[in-house]
Amino acid sequence: MVLLGLVIGASVAIALALGPHGALVEAPSPATGLMLGGNPSSIPCSRIEEVARGLDLGAPLLPRLATKCAISGSATGVALTSSTWVLQLLGWVLGTLTIAGLTGIVRKT
Repeated sequence: MVLLGLVIGASVAIALALGPHGALVEAPSPATGLMLGGNPSSIPCSRIEEVARGLDLGAPLLPRLATKCAISGSATGVALTSSTWVLQLLGWVLGTLTIAGLTGIVRKT
């Protein structure tokens, strides 16, 4: 359980670290298809939106949070995406092992 919390914390930390460097930007408006401020890479997300996006990316079983933050196509956005893939895989493995341990499916012989 603690390891799963560390994975989620690492995902939030990565989002907070890479967000201000262009990894997370405001998502396009559904009505216009354009960024709300006009320039797709000029509107950074707030810190709370970065935390919400980090939780979305790293927590395997939590419901998705409503956020207007999107991952950009920049190099830092690609780094954020690839690092969260690893963290998501690790989160699913640790979550599965936690549930298996709590239910007693895996037994020592």
